[in-house]
Formats: sequence, structure tokens, C-alpha cells
Amino acid sequence: MPRKAKSKFIDPTRAVSRSLRQRLRNSYYDTFLYRRVLKGAHPVQIKFNPKNHWGGDVAVADALFRGQYTFAGHTVSAPNENPWRLQAPSQAWLDELHGFSWLRHFRAQGGDAAKRHVEVLIKKWLQDFHDWDPVAWQPEVIAHRLIAWMSNASMAVSTQDLVHHSAVMNSMARQARHLARTAPTARDGLPRLLALIGLIYSGFCLPEGARRLSKGLQLLERELDRLVLADGCIVTRNPSDQYEALKALVALKADLKAASQDMPNYIQRAIDRMAPMLRFFRLGDSKLALFNGSFEESVEELDQVLDAAKAQGKPLGGAIYSGFQRVQAGQTIVLMDAGSPPPGDLSISAHASANSFEMSVGAERLIVNCGSSDEILYDGLHKVSRTTAAHSTLIIDNKNSFPILDNQRIGKRPKKVLAVRDEMDDTVGLDITHYGYVTAFGYEHERILKVARSGKVIEGIDALKSVNRKKRPKSPIDIRFHLHPGVEARRTVDGGAVELTLPSGALWRFESTHGVNVEESLYLGERGHVERTRQLVVSGTSGAPRLQINWRLLKI
Repeated sequence: MPRKAKSKFIDPTRAVSRSLRQRLRNSYYDTFLYRRVLKGAHPVQIKFNPKNHWGGDVAVADALFRGQYTFAGHTVSAPNENPWRLQAPSQAWLDELHGFSWLRHFRAQGGDAAKRHVEVLIKKWLQDFHDWDPVAWQPEVIAHRLIAWMSNASMAVSTQDLVHHSAVMNSMARQARHLARTAPTARDGLPRLLALIGLIYSGFCLPEGARRLSKGLQLLERELDRLVLADGCIVTRNPSDQYEALKALVALKADLKAASQDMPNYIQRAIDRMAPMLRFFRLGDSKLALFNGSFEESVEELDQVLDAAKAQGKPLGGAIYSGFQRVQAGQTIVLMDAGSPPPGDLSISAHASANSFEMSVGAERLIVNCGSSDEILYDGLHKVSRTTAAHSTLIIDNKNSFPILDNQRIGKRPKKVLAVRDEMDDTVGLDITHYGYVTAFGYEHERILKVARSGKVIEGIDALKSVNRKKRPKSPIDIRFHLHPGVEARRTVDGGAVELTLPSGALWRFESTHGVNVEESLYLGERGHVERTRQLVVSGTSGAPRLQINWRLLKI
């Protein structure tokens, strides 16, 4: 049977970081010899069907029936076409398509028509991707797919067509064997964690999986020790990664227990640390803050994961190991980046966001970072969204506080960020200093926030301090405060301040010792959605041994 050409879509952010060793492995995987290696016993039945923990949406199933494929925030409309041969709008869209997590929507719909449709889709997938493929056979994608097929087995596997049933079971066995070889070398961070969890599922859900189960559990313990910091934050410092990792661990814990498998203590310990940190990242609208590639995410799904975690710990004020600070005063929540990007491959999606902050009032966002893009083709938003200019912080000469290299990693990072938290009777003070501009400009950037306990006043200082108290070449500086799209900005009559009106009608005022301008900006809080918004910009010129700009946000 002629096969479709191998998938050609590998996002540049992944391709440039791939090692020579991995490229050699991939060349081997695409050989007749390796296809022989993956051969083995054909399992007849799934040993244990994991639970479909997160439910489905009948409306989504209806859309998929009509050929409306919405994944990772992007919709491709292709009625009556083979979805496996469509042009993908992003790598994330393609990963989600091949991960099959959308099977839960067909299961929620139920009925013979849904089963037949799923059977046709899987048959077409097997025709094109029975053997290794650089996209469809990524370790973390295999993990998602195996879990989806096994937890929705009544749709994906149980069928009156015994030939198809045998083909699906054989494919799962081959994918599990490949996963056992590749999970330990999956992309660092969340992908590797998910791949190892998938390996564990293949061990206790499929026949002859004892070795995979043992290997997966041992590797997962080591990976959690490395990836989950002492304050419970995942080392990528990405709130969406935090959510996805906790979601996968919560489901694994429940399924191990249901399968009468021993549940290692380290999984529960990780859940107990990670759940409060996920709460830490929620702003007043109960969605996630936008740092290091995260998205707002669904309130309902966040609640569901936290409820299932059954970890009642409250969020910390200062997460000193991951480098974040959180202040809740009255109805105001402030979240501030007070740390450095992670090292190496873990920084491939990290942002140059030093000293940036986000702020909400009640259920409304006021000050935000621009967010992130799921590597949308051709638009350049993914790269732009990682820059310092896309964050609510100070920037010198439009240069990033941490260099973003051509291989997508963050370049030379300062060894530390100095963070001091001062809890007073009337205010909570944050004094954060980063050294990202020392090499290029000779300046430290110190940002001081004083948040009134009432939550109605925030006083800020942004200071540049020459490391040797020497004069420096003059460079333009801008302090950017990106506004949520729901906020209206209007300059005062004298032009010295800006009045900010929230959707509820609440009125705030921004003023600065150096004046303020209102400029255009973009907001990327939801996957695949780009919204126009505004930003406040306070400008100045560096060069003196010390430059200080004072500003204030107050509720009117």
C-alpha cells in the first residue's frame, strides 16, 4: 500500500534545537530495520481501560463531524477531507490532532454514527502513520494517543471489524515499544514528563508491560525531582506547563489506584506541591497569568484539575525557588516575575520577561503581558511575544533583558535575581533587581512596587543603576504597561496622566514623573486569538550613573 510522504511540519523552535544525535536516531527510526525491531507479540485486548477523566463536549463532536477541526486555538475547515493530510496552521494544532484527546467528545456524543466516524478516522491514520513519523510519533504525542485510545476504547478499539481491532491493538503495541526507547530522550521539560507518564500507562494497561511500567516509574521519580522545584513550580516557569503536568499526574494517580497498582509516594508529594503553585498563578478572573509561553486556560478545566488533586494548600506569597512574587491586597492581585529563565533546552519557550508584572482588580485584568503564540506559521508572533518589549517592564534601547538565541534558547543569564519582600502594616513591598542589562549597557534594573493593603494604590519605582557608578553612553529606555483589551485608556486634559476604565466601570489613574504616552499593542491570552489593545509607555534616556522613574496606579 503506498504511504503518504512523511510529515514535513516540524516547527523551527524544535528543529533548531534538535541535536545531531537525535537526528541520527530519527534517520534510524525511518528504516526497514527499525520497523523490524518494533515487531512483537500482538496483544488481543487492553488489560486495563483508564478512566476518561475530563469528559467531552457534544458540540465539539458535531463540529468534528462537519470537518471543523479546532485545535490549539486554530480552526481548519475541511468537510469530507482526510484530516491527516491537511495543511496545519501550527505545530501545536498538529500535535493535538495526532494526540487524539478529542476522542472524548465523540464518546460524550455516543451512538453508532460516532463509533463509525471514529473507526474511519483511525483507519485512515493507520494507513499513513502505521510506521514512524517525525510528528505523529513524537514521544509525548504517542503518550497522548495511547492514553486516548485506551480511555476511549469503546470508540477506538472495540469494534465488530476484527481485522481493524487487531490492527489497532498491534499499532498500540508497536507505539509502546517505540515509547520505551524514546521517552527518556524526549524534548526536555513537559514533553518528556508526559512521555514518561504515557510509558507508565502502556505498562499497566497493555499486556506484557511489566518492564515498561517499572522503567517508567523509575524515570518519572527522577524527572519529578528534577522538574518540580521546592516551591512546587515546574522548572520551565510556565503556568500552562504547570497545569498540564498537574493534570497528567492527577489522572495517573487515579488510574494506578483503580488498576490496583502500587501508587508511589513521590507522585502524591509532587501533586501536593504543584496544586498550590497552580493556584498561585491564577489572577482575579481565576485564569492563569501570562508568563513564559502560558495562556489563560479554561476556568472550568482549572477548577476540575484542582478539585481532582485534592491538595488544599494555599498559594505562597513568594515563590523564591522559581522566582515569582504574588501580592493579594483587597480586590487587587499582583503577580511579578522575580527570577531568571531556566537553562538549556528548558528555555526554548521562555520569555525575556525580567521584572515584568501582571495585575487584576476583582475579576478584571488591568496590567498584562502580551502572552504567547502557538508557533503560528509565517506571522512571527511567537518570536515577538518572547521579547522584553512584549512585557510590562523596562527595556533599554529595545534590547531584550536576556538574549534569545537563533536556536531559541535563552542566552547568557545572570546567576541570580535579587528579590526582597517587605510585609508592612499598610503596604506589601517588592524590591526586585535583575542584572540582564549589565553586559550590554552596564546597568542593573531595580523595580520597587509598594501595594497598599487596600489594593487601591500601587506605587512603583523603576531605577537603572550603573554597576560602577560611571556614566554610560546614552540609550533610550521605555517602561511599558500593556493593558488588557477590556481596558479603555484616556489621557487627562493636562496630558500628564491616563485614566483607565475597566469593563465594570471602575476607574483607575496612572501617573508618572516622566509623563506617559498611549500606544498600540497586542494581546495573545487565548490560544490562536490575537486582540488589539493599548499600552502605556513611559520614556527616558539612560547615561547617568543612576536614573529613577516614579509612577503610580491608583483607584479613583
